[in-house]
Amino acid sequence: MNGRALDDQALVECSNFDFYQQHPTWETRGKGLIGCALSHQSIYKKIVAEKIPRAIILEDDIQMTKNMRLLFTRINELTNIDKNELILFDAISNGDKVQLSAFNRRKIAENFSLLYPINFNNLWHCSAYSISYESAAEFLKCYPKVERVADAWGAFYVKNIFSTISCVNPFASYQGAFESNIASSKKRPTLKANARRMLQRYVPLQYLLANKIKCAAKQLLKSRYNIVNKISVLDPHYVKNER
Repeated sequence: MNGRALDDQALVECSNFDFYQQHPTWETRGKGLIGCALSHQSIYKKIVAEKIPRAIILEDDIQMTKNMRLLFTRINELTNIDKNELILFDAISNGDKVQLSAFNRRKIAENFSLLYPINFNNLWHCSAYSISYESAAEFLKCYPKVERVADAWGAFYVKNIFSTISCVNPFASYQGAFESNIASSKKRPTLKANARRMLQRYVPLQYLLANKIKCAAKQLLKSRYNIVNKISVLDPHYVKNER
């Protein structure tokens, strides 16, 4: 949903507008923040209305590994996933590497597992994830109007929307297929951004191929996560007295 197309009155009716205006990226992302959150909320409404047991949600500016179709199938087949578990195919942690626990790894497919992140408070990214019917329903109950950015996973976990959060390891998706249109229209585009838009418009296949190679190389050169020998508080096996 294009948040910039909504006037202030409409945004007040569908969101906590005052809260969003306090967000650190409001100046650069503006109403796009609300539009993004409303888009994800609309999908949750569809999940609940159609009673979809578990859905995979993908944003339109991501690249996916060739294993994604297999991972989708396997996740729906696994019996050791909690009905309220959020599964992230990609994540960031406030600019740092995401710390993933080495304990209680659950295998999805060859070379792919589910790991619990160490710090859920700094966990972000809603470009590719899996959410259940139960969690979608709980989200709509807690937030009849959107009050947070779409990927405030830590805040949603504290609200008991999710029983736990896990990450696909290695990450199976990454942003970069297209330039995000969340940014505020008030921000003047750079020459580089204008050139990128021209390439996307007139030579889209070549642009995507070049960008895919660039993003894949970046993924290989610099991993965005570390696996550490710590028990995550998100791990259901986590013993309370160990906190």
